[in-house]
Amino acid sequence: MQCVLAVDGGNTKTIAHVASLDGTILGAGRGGCGDIYNAGAGTDWQDSAAAAVANIEYAVQSALQAAQVKASDLVTGVFSMAGACRRSLSSSLFATGGYDHRKSSHYFA
Repeated sequence: MQCVLAVDGGNTKTIAHVASLDGTILGAGRGGCGDIYNAGAGTDWQDSAAAAVANIEYAVQSALQAAQVKASDLVTGVFSMAGACRRSLSSSLFATGGYDHRKSSHYFA
């Protein structure tokens, strides 16, 4: 089944939705702070960016599970991420070609 993914990563929470191509919401997931500059690192994550990525991944995985689809069913995704317009993030992601979802457990294309 072909689906789309939408993720809103904010300072208080991250919301992910998986929808069919006609727009029907099939599943939703929720995670913690998705802002790489403000997510609490705590004891589980080495820094704020790692904590944010884990929160985003959790929300996406939860949405996929709720929708009963696999990541390979996704045809596209849209992301609205707090802090993503900062020059330092843009430089680090795009200078290296961003995340490759085929080589990573993260779903950034």
